[in-house]
Amino acid sequence: MYGVVKTHKDNNPMRPIISSVGSCTYNLAKWLVTLLTPIVGTISSSHIKNNTDLKFILENLHCEYDFELVSFDVQSLFTTVPIDQLLVFLGNELQRHVFPIDTDDLINLSKLCIENCKFRFNNVFFYLQKFGMTMGNPLSPVLSKLICSFLSVIY
Repeated sequence: MYGVVKTHKDNNPMRPIISSVGSCTYNLAKWLVTLLTPIVGTISSSHIKNNTDLKFILENLHCEYDFELVSFDVQSLFTTVPIDQLLVFLGNELQRHVFPIDTDDLINLSKLCIENCKFRFNNVFFYLQKFGMTMGNPLSPVLSKLICSFLSVIY
């Protein structure tokens, strides 16, 4: 575990990073990322890849009314994702796609990589992430994008 300073925040708090490089699930998580990344952006029409994509959408948007662009930021996204709900959603969503392994196996392997993020702090003890996903796990960004897409559809 190490910290990255949040220079854009008052009092410069630290963002804890749990690096999974070298862990027993790291290579598996990287492989799962290659399987799951292609479905990012296929769930919700509100998915925006990057600022270039947003610029293109806005330039081609023909509206007859005034509007303001609003941006939201999820506080502590990775560490607040409810894993059980994520896995249920993922199980339902993955049924619509073809993968080289069974959907149940894909869910179980994802769960293994998410829930087994043990780490040491100050070279003492081992700790376990109790809720959400760690920053530093290759699966966290992909799964966070997928759950946000799902939430944008249901809300």
